[in-house]
Amino acid sequence: MPNPNQYKKISDRYLNASDLLVDDVHEAAGFSLYHAFESMGAAWIRTNARVVPHRHESKINMFVSLTRETGHRTGIGLVGILLNSLRNKMLYPIPEIPSGFSIPHIKFSVSEIKNLSRRVKGILNIIRPLI
Repeated sequence: MPNPNQYKKISDRYLNASDLLVDDVHEAAGFSLYHAFESMGAAWIRTNARVVPHRHESKINMFVSLTRETGHRTGIGLVGILLNSLRNKMLYPIPEIPSGFSIPHIKFSVSEIKNLSRRVKGILNIIRPLI
């Protein structure tokens, strides 16, 4: 099983990728934020000597569950719920009534992704020093 610092490095790289992508391919920046959050969650899971689940939602749920002691569980949980709900919408066409399908680059605005970035970075800045 990878060590926490390997997951943390992946998280940091995807966070940087998000910053590079946000003005040109903002939906990819949004997904990079998701992956950065999930990877930092995996680092936290490994820091707590647990096995990282394979399912995306399970990783985020375990991350949230294991953050009780940090005093930031509610904030981490809210961002986790938000990212779980947005993950597939940032990757695939999603059925919408009455317009048919929405595609990621139209579904989200640059400003929405920048706001999401602030929230994710806030959480990662809390967790990073604890790993």
